[in-house]
Amino acid sequence: MSTPIIFNQDELFGDSEPIEQICDVPVTDVEARDSIRVWARLQHLMDSTPIIIYSSVPSGDFKLTFVSDNVTRVLGYSSDEVLADPDFWFNHMHEDDRPRIFQKLPQLFVTGEHTQEYRFLDPAGDYRWIEDRQRMILDDQGVAIEIVGSMSDITRQKGDAENMEQARDQALGLARAKSEFLANMSHEIRTPMNGVLGMLNLLQTTTLDQEQADYVNTAYNSGDVLLTVLNDILDSAKIESGKLEIECIEYSLRQLLEDVADLYASLAQEKGLELVSVIPSKVQDMTLGDPARLRQVFSNLVSNAIKFTETGEVFVRVSLREPAGAAPNFLFEVVDTGIGISDEAQSRIFEAFEQSDGSTTRLYGGTGLGLSISKQLVGLMGGEIGVSSVANEGSNFWFTLPAIQPLTQPDWQPSTELVGLKVLIVESNETSLNYTRLLVDSMGVTAMAARTASEAKILLAEDYFDIVILEKLLPDMDGLNFVRQLTERKAAPRIVMLTLMGMKGDARDAHSSGVMAYLTKPIRRAQLHAALAEVMRIPAGVHTPLVTRYSIDKYLHTDRRVLVADDNVVNQRVAVAMLRKLGFRADTAGNGVEALQALGQNAYDLLLIDCQMPEMDGYEATRAIRAGEAEGVHLPVVAMTAHTMQEDLDACLTAGMDDYLLKPISLSSLSEKLTHWLPALVSVSAPD
Repeated sequence: MSTPIIFNQDELFGDSEPIEQICDVPVTDVEARDSIRVWARLQHLMDSTPIIIYSSVPSGDFKLTFVSDNVTRVLGYSSDEVLADPDFWFNHMHEDDRPRIFQKLPQLFVTGEHTQEYRFLDPAGDYRWIEDRQRMILDDQGVAIEIVGSMSDITRQKGDAENMEQARDQALGLARAKSEFLANMSHEIRTPMNGVLGMLNLLQTTTLDQEQADYVNTAYNSGDVLLTVLNDILDSAKIESGKLEIECIEYSLRQLLEDVADLYASLAQEKGLELVSVIPSKVQDMTLGDPARLRQVFSNLVSNAIKFTETGEVFVRVSLREPAGAAPNFLFEVVDTGIGISDEAQSRIFEAFEQSDGSTTRLYGGTGLGLSISKQLVGLMGGEIGVSSVANEGSNFWFTLPAIQPLTQPDWQPSTELVGLKVLIVESNETSLNYTRLLVDSMGVTAMAARTASEAKILLAEDYFDIVILEKLLPDMDGLNFVRQLTERKAAPRIVMLTLMGMKGDARDAHSSGVMAYLTKPIRRAQLHAALAEVMRIPAGVHTPLVTRYSIDKYLHTDRRVLVADDNVVNQRVAVAMLRKLGFRADTAGNGVEALQALGQNAYDLLLIDCQMPEMDGYEATRAIRAGEAEGVHLPVVAMTAHTMQEDLDACLTAGMDDYLLKPISLSSLSEKLTHWLPALVSVSAPD
């Protein structure tokens, strides 16, 4: 609150006559002459400024007692005209503003000063915006004796502010319209792409010759590139319109990295690249954050690394940093042995639509949006992103995120049947060898490593091993020939083969050579753990079906039953085929009504439901399910949706759904959701 001005009237005027009278007679008194000079100077200053000075009585009708002559230049009225009519100011104030102004006027007696804005009619019949600053003058007894104030014409500023606000609203409206248009187009494109990419993904798992496999992989990868472009454009529009929100939920770092590795395994294998993702055991697995956006950043970085690497490897690693006096954070790195980036290109690599090579003759395509979006996402998640690179040697794209530990931190417990076993790992690539050994060490076994078949033979001659894990392509001997030699030994170890290029027919040849488990890289800890446990259950010398990642998935999900509710027959076929490929039993429903009927007749472990369906949509069906559930009973409901806007995804959760799966779905994305909501029934699949 401001302090009112307090003075004694006698101190202001003294014993002399009022100065107005002094001005009309010859003045010989020095003090009087100085007073006149000061008054004249003040009058000149007031006339020269665009600010009107005034005073009024502090009660009643608040009649003006003085107004500076510049009121004529500022508002078009003479000071005499203004002072002659006690109601002049009130009558020229906009009628809509009068109640507000007079309602707040008593506050002046409490606060000592205040500022108000209102419209005032000028002689031309136009309203001007006035900023009116008022201050109460008190005598030495604290009694109000006068109100003094200043008025400014702020019409231009108001107009500029209104224009800016209108321009801002218009820009936001255009951004929203563009975002909604892109979201609708995304939905219309994603729905048929679900059928195209879903069927191609399933076709990749069938028996194909080399030529057929090439055609299918090319078609799938081309569709996946189209989907990436669509996602980048949509996310760019979301960020621009301020509609992109960050979640904070619990998720598994290991599972997320393994999912990303699975997603890009075929692209890496086509180029003969090793794709390895490593999380040291000391790094917490469960954390809090936005797994969908983290996966998106990793996908951008990993796909770029594969694109710009012709030979060698792409290595994804996570470390935990705990700086003194600061909160712990994760350091994520995607390291490649590719073409690298020049110093000049590094300075602008995270800008939108930028390419390290923007020429028309560049070798590598892309929209230039991926890294820009990644930078904005990392920033929204509370981290930072950067790159270190040497041209023609490779790049290291890194980013940090807060390491937030959830209230519960479940430890991964391997099956006790593996503890104490001796395992020999034979891989030529050092990064991949170290990764496999890291996984095996976490299972309670004793592991040794060799880089070649020759080194492995020396170790085998010196010691007994229960299991040999080896890659198919060894530098000094064909992996299958080495397997045949191992099976001829008197105490032959059980053989698990890892392969970078999982071509059709390779598994059959491996099985006939004596391989008991055949896994395609990149391998997951749970899959390797299950494979080792399974081969150890097989009696020596007994010929059984080959253990593969798909047979493991089926084994882990035995007797699980899923209901698929979707009005699109193609989407039904895709989802059911993928579920059966993953070892689940599946039924279908064409809308929400049929889904409720099916749930009333059969027991299901999970419901996959489309959001938009005739008769009863997914939202209404989910609300009906939740309303009818008994206490302690909860059916996991996962939306299958082609809508990607945050408000659409929020609507799924608000309706009672547990999660959502964006179309087009893939085997890896579906497997991820099922693994999360339907934990495996057997001990060998302990959660990662």
